[in-house]
Amino acid sequence: CDHLCGMGKQTRKVTCYKKNEAGKIVVLDDSACEGDVPEKEKPCELRPCAGLDWVVSEWSG
Repeated sequence: CDHLCGMGKQTRKVTCYKKNEAGKIVVLDDSACEGDVPEKEKPCELRPCAGLDWVVSEWSG
């Protein structure tokens, strides 16, 4: 989520591709793939923004 509190959004890469005869992946334009394009972003809310609070990161290695 791109906000520590309140409404934000999550994003992801969505790529249309095919494998050629040599097995190499070739990236194509979205219009080349059939069907609806999967969602690239969606809303999220980690926690409401209500006064002071701690924000912690993941532990290091």
